[in-house]
This record gives sequence, structure tokens and C-alpha cells, in this order.
Amino acid sequence: MQNRKRLRKLIEGGDTLRHRVADCDLAVYSVLVYGYGEATVIPLVPSNIEKLDSPRSKIQVLLLLEEDDSESIEAAKSTATPDYMRVVVVPDGKPRTKARACNIGLSLAREELLVIYNAEDRPEPAQLRDVAYRFDELCPGFVCLQARLNILQFDPKFPYPDVHP
Repeated sequence: MQNRKRLRKLIEGGDTLRHRVADCDLAVYSVLVYGYGEATVIPLVPSNIEKLDSPRSKIQVLLLLEEDDSESIEAAKSTATPDYMRVVVVPDGKPRTKARACNIGLSLAREELLVIYNAEDRPEPAQLRDVAYRFDELCPGFVCLQARLNILQFDPKFPYPDVHP
């Protein structure tokens, strides 16, 4: 019963874990950041990624932008990006979806673990370390974890349970 409770806590997450994975033991991540029609937030992506508590040598960031989104592409071109971040222009194709763009990003990913963010996301700084710890502690059969979603925009047309403006 105790193992089941521990497993549930690891899967569900909760607050940031108190265990810190050493840099040398930290998994290497490919981070896919998708943006469409996000020209106003594209300049914020590098600073949001910079806040992640992870050695820069252990992350590869691919900023995925659709070919027909010229405003976001221009915003990315005029934004200083660190060496570990690359802008990928996803060729026009059908269907034009985040999933299709992420499949293209996946073909370029070169690391052990994969993370997907939206351009407007502001990930928790310890998120990559927390996930690395959880994967180390979980059974080998686990291949995917979902981080807690923080809803920053409230739209009364789409009521979310227990969320208030």
C-alpha cells in the first residue's frame, strides 16, 4: 500500500519536489516550443526557457513556427536566441496542426527526453529536474508525464472547474 501511495504521488506531481537531481545525472532534453500567431510572445520565449534550472549543455530547444506565419517568423528573426535554441520553419502542409509541427520537431530532436511547450508557456524553473527525478523513480514502463497546467487566461465562454478570474 505504501508503494502505491508513493507511486501515485510521483505520477500526480504536486509541489516542486525537494530532491535535486545532480547536473551530471540530469537527463538531456529536447524542448519543442510551438507557436502560431504568437508574434507578440515569441520575443519572450528565450527568457522563459532561460529560467529553467538546467545546464544549457543539457537542452536543445527547437522553436517551431508555421511557414505561413510570417509575423511570428519575423519576430523570431529579430529576437536574440541562445546557441542551444534553433528556429524551425515548418513547411506548409496538411493538416496544419501543432501535432504535425511537433512530429517535424521530433524528427530533429536529438536528446533522451522530449518536452513540448507552447510559445506563451512559462514553465516552472524546476520542472525538468522534477521530471528527471520522477522518471528515475517510476517503473521503466513509464514513457510520458504531464506537467500541471496553469491556466493564465480566463474566458467565461469556457468555464473551468475550480478556476476563478
